[in-house]
Amino acid sequence: MKKKLAKIPAHINHVYIMMTEACPLDCEYCYIKDRKTRNSVSDEHIDSLIESFEYKEPRIIYFGGEPLLELNHIKEVTERWKHRCQFQVITSGLVNFDKFVDEVYLPNKSKFDIQISWDGYYNDNRVLRNGTNKQDRVISTIISTLEMGIPLQVRSVINDENIDNLYKIYQTYAHLKSLYPQLTGDITIAHQKHFKDDFPEKFRQQLVLCLDHARRDIENGIEPYFPLEFMKKMTTVLSERRVSSCDAGNYLVLKPSGALYPCTILSQQNDEVDFIMGQVGDRDLDYDQMDRMRKPSEAPICKTCNVRAVCDGGCRYERVANFGKEWMGKVCGFTCGVSEAWYFEMKNWILSLSDPVYRKVIQRLSLFNNWVINYDNGRHEEANKYKTFDREKLIEKPRVDFYKGEAAKFIPIIPVGKRQNVAA
Repeated sequence: MKKKLAKIPAHINHVYIMMTEACPLDCEYCYIKDRKTRNSVSDEHIDSLIESFEYKEPRIIYFGGEPLLELNHIKEVTERWKHRCQFQVITSGLVNFDKFVDEVYLPNKSKFDIQISWDGYYNDNRVLRNGTNKQDRVISTIISTLEMGIPLQVRSVINDENIDNLYKIYQTYAHLKSLYPQLTGDITIAHQKHFKDDFPEKFRQQLVLCLDHARRDIENGIEPYFPLEFMKKMTTVLSERRVSSCDAGNYLVLKPSGALYPCTILSQQNDEVDFIMGQVGDRDLDYDQMDRMRKPSEAPICKTCNVRAVCDGGCRYERVANFGKEWMGKVCGFTCGVSEAWYFEMKNWILSLSDPVYRKVIQRLSLFNNWVINYDNGRHEEANKYKTFDREKLIEKPRVDFYKGEAAKFIPIIPVGKRQNVAA
């Protein structure tokens, strides 16, 4: 008899299914521990989990490892659940991709999104285990897919290896977007234990180049390109609210073993601190684990931080990796540095725009926030409040840097009592 979970509350509307943890790549920043082992999740686990969603049409995100190693399995699951679910795949684009497009995506394209990972040129972030760099092959796959008219999200992970090329990545996306409007290009800062000391300053310099490029395009009558992450940060800076930050604790992760977690990265963390919520088939799940993910940092310094609108203490995994059981009351120094760069450079840029350019930016932000509401199936209802922005209400805060350029060191914080809600 197939085991069934107790119903998953309706506010949880998507799940990352690790079809396998195996992957042919050996990426610089990868957190998957068993990527050299070919394992796979069972149909029983998948079906039992999907049946338990109270949400009417949950989003199933095929994840890994490299999920397309399990192409036939994905095809079967999609066929079985296409009348109940939405789908997305996050892939390197290096394994079975053309076959996936023909046999899975095209027959179900009205309910399917594709995300490909590409970290730009001139770096060795994403290489095969024999050291072969496949970035050129990936960008070729991206372009050929766009040529077919297929909507595509491409995401670049930024770390020490490619930070100097962030602006070049931005330029590539801007150019491709002008040719293929269905492209959504995005960046994300890598989730890792340490960064080099100069990473936050390098990031700040590259961010300024990207923002200046967007301003020039608008002034010249060219449609500007903004990565999704840029628009998230603009929204939070203008609203002075934490509209979007870490999404951990708002979704489930299903590992091949049947274990359930509240965060993709922390599904791999089972040493000093374990975040397992339970197993598929359990009548009760530990939803307190999800609540822990959603809580802002308890570090006292975060209560008065003048850039808290774009940060709630930083990546949970990075804090766990550095501080173990004390992670909720700690903050990583490089998080402060990167957050300061996001906040102050975005704010300075917004305040420096001419009125016509500013109106164009606000138009794009309004469209973006509507897209977020739609993509998240209405879950981010708070975003409705931020359709109208007024930069004159931006609070003038003196720049008080908590980060002092020592990215490998950490601000020592002693855990305190219950933290006040400073996100409001």
